[in-house]
Amino acid sequence: MRCTLSLVMLALAVSVAWSEPAETPQEGHTIFALPIAFYTTDTGFGYGAAGLLGYHSAPERTSQLLFAVTHTAKKQFQSVVKSEHYFADGKHRFLGQVEYNRFPSDFFGFGNDTSNDDPQSYTPEFAQAEFSLARLLTRDLWIRGGGFFRNQALISRGEENVMQTPGVPWGTGRFDAGLTGGFLWDSRDNTTASTRGSLFLLKYYHTVYQDRGDGFRMLSLDVRAFRSLRPGWVSGSHLRAEGVRGDMPFYFLPNLGGQELLRGYEDNRFADRNFLLFQQDLRFPIWWRIGGTVFAAAGRVAHDGSDILEGKFHVGYGAGLRYFINREDGMVIRLDMASGKDSGGMYISFGEAF
Repeated sequence: MRCTLSLVMLALAVSVAWSEPAETPQEGHTIFALPIAFYTTDTGFGYGAAGLLGYHSAPERTSQLLFAVTHTAKKQFQSVVKSEHYFADGKHRFLGQVEYNRFPSDFFGFGNDTSNDDPQSYTPEFAQAEFSLARLLTRDLWIRGGGFFRNQALISRGEENVMQTPGVPWGTGRFDAGLTGGFLWDSRDNTTASTRGSLFLLKYYHTVYQDRGDGFRMLSLDVRAFRSLRPGWVSGSHLRAEGVRGDMPFYFLPNLGGQELLRGYEDNRFADRNFLLFQQDLRFPIWWRIGGTVFAAAGRVAHDGSDILEGKFHVGYGAGLRYFINREDGMVIRLDMASGKDSGGMYISFGEAF
């Protein structure tokens, strides 16, 4: 069983969380900072920090700024900054994410039937960013547009040098930049730990520049629905689908696995030109600021979109705990333990998986 174990050692670090008093529910802010330590079978001992700032910049909307950075004894490094800012007029929203990573990864191959037995190791280094500006058209309907780029290089080829085989498109790296656009229906009460409402996001990616090869296009559909079953109990349902056309580098291909898409499987465990995923969460209160969840998911990938429903779906399931920093604004730390076929994992993060 390939399993990753992560430990947040709160006993060895000091966590800080506070909220400044607000004259109205739309004022004030919440700050949370967390030093972290962890151990995984792939990285050895690691350490880092994460922080979250939540603030009210528009009526009935909570803006957030998140950062996280980790480093390990094997000189593996990950960093990310995310921003979601609502403008004071309540009709515009900025979303942005910037990452820099240098981290060893496992390559399992392409398709829905790859084996867990002998993945090939390689180490990529990449910087990437994506940003968009959304404009409110009606009460819950937004139109959005923006851009993205990713620059990836191959630092270590691994013993098998799998990244330079003909079947791996642009395995040694490439620079891509392009535009995004789409429509968003969002009636959720908050974006990180929704308790009611729904989301429908149709998003389109189109490269306008790449330093080698040809461009690509990608269409993504994200549908989420939340409803309250009883006080404190929330049912969350999620459907996600993606498909690509053109000359797409392997690291952009739609993939399943990790802490948000098919928990219980490694990051990028299943990859191909199309994927379909269903997820279901049941979230409930336990005591004070502590909550719990049970969840299940099923997904598959396919080379051709017409084959996406043909064949087996990979299933993951598990349970977790939640610690609410600020329940009204949906600021929560989650700890999930999940299992899949011959696979498993533990995930610690800010916000729900969807």
